[in-house]
Amino acid sequence: MSDTPLAIGIDFGGTSIKTGVVYRGNVIDSAPPIATQEYDGPQPLVDTMVQVIQNLRAAHGDIKAIGIGMPGFVQFEQGIVHNLTNVRGWVNIPLKKLIHSATHLPTVVENDANCMAYAEWKRGAGRGMQHLVALTMGTGVGGGIIANGQMIRGACYGAGELGQTSIDYQGRVGAYGNKGALEDYVGNNEIAADARNFYESKGIHKTIGECSPAALATAATNGDDIALEIWDNIAQKLATTIMNSCWLLNPEAVIIGGGVAKAGDLLFAPLQKHLFSQLSGPFKDHLSLLPARFGAEAGMIGAAALALEEAGYSISWNILLIFLFDKFHHRTNFPIMKHLALLASLSLTPILHADLAIKKIADGFNRPVWAGDPCTSPNTLWLMEQHGVVHHLDTKSGEKSALFDISERVSRKGNEEGLLGLAFAPDFAKSGRFYINYTDREQFTCISRLKWTPSGISVANEEIILRYKQDFQNHNGGWIGFGADQMLYIGNGDGGAGNDPKERAQDLDSLLGKILRIDVSPEKGYTVPKDNPFVQKKKARPEIWAIGLRNPWRCSFDKQTDEFWIADVGQNQVEEINVISRKASAGANFGWRLREGDIATPAKNVGGDAPAKHVEPLYCYTHGPGKNQGFSITGGFVYRGKAIPELQGRYLFADFANPRIWSLHRKAGKSAEFTDITDDLQTGKTKFKHISSFAEDRDGEIYIVDHAGSLYQIIPQS
Repeated sequence: MSDTPLAIGIDFGGTSIKTGVVYRGNVIDSAPPIATQEYDGPQPLVDTMVQVIQNLRAAHGDIKAIGIGMPGFVQFEQGIVHNLTNVRGWVNIPLKKLIHSATHLPTVVENDANCMAYAEWKRGAGRGMQHLVALTMGTGVGGGIIANGQMIRGACYGAGELGQTSIDYQGRVGAYGNKGALEDYVGNNEIAADARNFYESKGIHKTIGECSPAALATAATNGDDIALEIWDNIAQKLATTIMNSCWLLNPEAVIIGGGVAKAGDLLFAPLQKHLFSQLSGPFKDHLSLLPARFGAEAGMIGAAALALEEAGYSISWNILLIFLFDKFHHRTNFPIMKHLALLASLSLTPILHADLAIKKIADGFNRPVWAGDPCTSPNTLWLMEQHGVVHHLDTKSGEKSALFDISERVSRKGNEEGLLGLAFAPDFAKSGRFYINYTDREQFTCISRLKWTPSGISVANEEIILRYKQDFQNHNGGWIGFGADQMLYIGNGDGGAGNDPKERAQDLDSLLGKILRIDVSPEKGYTVPKDNPFVQKKKARPEIWAIGLRNPWRCSFDKQTDEFWIADVGQNQVEEINVISRKASAGANFGWRLREGDIATPAKNVGGDAPAKHVEPLYCYTHGPGKNQGFSITGGFVYRGKAIPELQGRYLFADFANPRIWSLHRKAGKSAEFTDITDDLQTGKTKFKHISSFAEDRDGEIYIVDHAGSLYQIIPQS
C-alpha cells in the first residue's frame, strides 16, 4: 500500500464542523464549515456531512479512510456517539455505521480531544513522549491522555475528560450534572459571560461579543487591566485542573490547544506562574507546559491519522508545506496532482522533509560555542567552551574529557569575547596541527597554532601567528576554517560598537570587518598567498580576501560545491546570509556599513548605495520574535550527509536570540524552499536556549551547539 494515502478528517464542534483532506500530516484542502446548530436532529446533519465528504472525494480521488472527532463520550470500536450535549438529539447515534454505509470507506469515530492528543503526540509538541496530557479549550474543554505510549480511553470511554473535573464542588451545575466543572468556567461562552459581568461590576458595559476570548486577548494586549485580570483568573482555574492531573498521571508535558489557547502568553504566562507555585520540586523539574502545534487543525489531522492506522495504512508524517486554500477557504475542484502541477507552474516547489528528530549527545558544558570532527577516530568530536577550554567528546557514550585549557589567556570581559573558533589543519591526522581564534586579555584577536600529540596538547608551545587589536568588546567574529585550497580563512567582525563608527569594514588598511586568507603550511608563522586580491594594492593589508562584513558568526564551505557561506549578524534591522563560490569571493564586498542586508543601513549618514564588487545577500530576515524572524543569525552548513536524504543540499542555519532553525536551497543563484524545521526538532522537553553554532562530522551529519550547555545531533525520526 502507498505510504502517503489521503484521508478525510472531520472535527465536529458544538459551533461548527470542519472537514479537510489530510496528506502527510497536513490539511491540504478544506470544505466550508458546517454550522452545527442550524440542523434539527442528527440525520440532516449526517446527510450534510456525507455530501461534503463526497465533494472532497470527487475533487481528490482516492481517499482511503475517514476519521471523525466528536465531543463527549464516544464508543471507539463501534463508533457510537453516546451523548452530545451541545447539539440537539445526539444520543446513542451509530455515526460510524451511518458514514460507512453512505461512503463505503473505512471510518473511525473518536473523541475530539483524543484526536487532538493523538496528533500532538505523533507529530506535534508531544512527539516522542510516553506520558502526556492534552487539553483543547473552545466551546467546551476536552482532554486526552497518553500513558506509557498508549491512548487511554477508559472503561466507558470517558477517560481524559478533564473539562468535567471539578474545581469547585459547590459551584455551577454543568451539562452532565456535576458541580463546578472546569468547562463551565473556561469555555468560550462562560468566559464571555463572566467577563461581561466582571466589567459590569466595574461600571463598564460591554456586549457578549466584546467579551469573547479573542476580544479579551486584544484588550489585554492593548493594556486593559481588567482584561489582564480576567486572563489571570482563567489561568488560576486551569492551573487547578492541571495540578490535579499531574498528581494523578505525572505527565511529561501538558499541551494546550483550541481557540482559547490562541491568547498565547496572556494565558500561558499566568498559568505557568500559578501552576508552578503549587507544584512540588519533582513535578517542576519534569513537567513542560506547551502550546499545541497544530492549532485549529489538530482535530482533523488526528482523526485522519487514526482512521488510516485503523484501516491498516502506514502513515507518513512528513510535512508537506502547501496550503491549498483559496482566499475564502472554499474547497477546490482539482485533484491533488493538479494542485502540485499548479504550484510548480508558480515556482512554489513542494518541500518534503523527512521526519526529523534530535538526539542529545552530551550536556553540562559551560557556554559552548563550537564543535568539530578531527577525523582521526570515529564517534569523536572536539567541543569548545567560550571561556577557553576544549573537550574531547565520545558521541556514542557522551563521555567527555578536557583536551586543553587556555582560560588564563582569554578575555571574557565582553559577552562576545572569548575562545571562539578552531580549525584542524588539512593534514591534522599526520601533523597534529590545529588553529584557534580567541580574544586575549589585552583585547587583541589572536590566531594561534597548537599541536596535538598522543601524549596530549601543550599550551606552553602555543605559537601566535597573527594578532590584531579589537576596537571594542563586541563583533569579534571568531570563525576560522580551511578551504579546498588548503588556505586558512578567518572571519573578522568590524571591531564593535554600533554602525562601524571607525569604518573598518570598508577600510583596506584594517583587518576588521573582513575575511582573511593566509597560508599556514610553513613550519613557523604564515605567508600571504600570492593570489590574494589586494596583494599588489598600496595601503591594503595583503591578508584580506573579502570585505564589508559586520560580524560574520559562523561560515562554512560546501563540501560538494566549494561554495562559501557566510552568516553576517545585522545591526537593528536585517540578518543576512551571503554565498558565493570560493574563487569568486576574492575581492568581494558584502556591503557593510553602507548596506545592512539588502537595504541601505538606516542610521543617519551611514547607509548608502551598494559599493563596487558588491555581493547581494542570498537571504535576509528582519528583526522580530516571529517564526521567520530573529535578532542574531548563527550560520551552519549545507547538509551533505546520508542519513536524511531529503535534507541533501539544504543549508541549515539558526538565530541565537530567537532560537529557531531553518533550512533553504540555493537555486539559480537565489534562495528557494525556505523551511522552518524548529518544531520538527524542538519537541517535548527539548527546548533550545541559544544556538551558538552548528557542527559537521566526517560523514556530513549535523550537530547543534546550544550555548546553554548541550550538544544535539539531527537525526531521522525512528
